[in-house]
Amino acid sequence: MNRYRLIDCDFYDRLEAYATLRQICKIIYHNSSKELVEVHSQIVDIYTAHKAEYLKLIDGTEIRCDRHANIKILTEISNGFYKLIGKLIMPLYQLL
Repeated sequence: MNRYRLIDCDFYDRLEAYATLRQICKIIYHNSSKELVEVHSQIVDIYTAHKAEYLKLIDGTEIRCDRHANIKILTEISNGFYKLIGKLIMPLYQLL
């Protein structure tokens, strides 16, 4: 496992808020193969394991918090159409 990089406390707090609000999020992150992955999902849990924070999505996907490139928060307005209501971008220096 790669060395964990600390994430900003505000970033973590916002992730907790998104989970509490049960918002559908557009999440873009780097997987363990360093490929950029984009999903639309709901965050159901944020937890600590192996000295790192993780997100758990409604489909069971688990993502290390320091792997996020950015998160865009979307809300459905009708029949699969979404409206952007907020975004959170992790500084690029934390992704390197």
